[in-house]
Amino acid sequence: MAAESLSAPRPAARAAALTFVGVSSYARSGKPPSFSIPTGYVDAVRRAGGVPIVFPPGEPEPARLLPSVGALIVSGGGDINPNSYGGKHHESVYSVCEERDAFEFALTRAALADTRVPMLCICRGLQVLNVVCGGTLHVHLPEHYGDRVTHRAPPRQPSTHPVRIDAASRLAAILGPRTPR
Repeated sequence: MAAESLSAPRPAARAAALTFVGVSSYARSGKPPSFSIPTGYVDAVRRAGGVPIVFPPGEPEPARLLPSVGALIVSGGGDINPNSYGGKHHESVYSVCEERDAFEFALTRAALADTRVPMLCICRGLQVLNVVCGGTLHVHLPEHYGDRVTHRAPPRQPSTHPVRIDAASRLAAILGPRTPR
């Protein structure tokens, strides 16, 4: 027998560990009622090598979801109830859902307490983070800042606008120098 045939078999190549990323979903809507999330969230997680897991509102103990994920995205969507931060109702407030607010507030608090789980808060998600940390919001931005930045084009269609990234920030270190578009 040749020496090569006596050597130990080579172990199979190990598959890379999967990173599950929790993504909070929009509130219940439609007939029959369903939870939804724009495909852009799912596609972005997949492009980054993760596996998206949708977290719909209503989970009675949101903190118990965090051990199953390596990261969390608190998604955009409808408005937060102004009562939750001492704001006043405005005719522009839309898609308020107490169930979603309560779920994402608890989920965000749990993620802040669990420093193992990185969290990305997008649009509404950033507002949730702000309120959870004791902040307030302007209910209707044009009343405070005019129309310099179009936040939504009627009827509630997303719009794009330039952003500035502080050159000394961690985000700039990750993305490199960028020029607003």
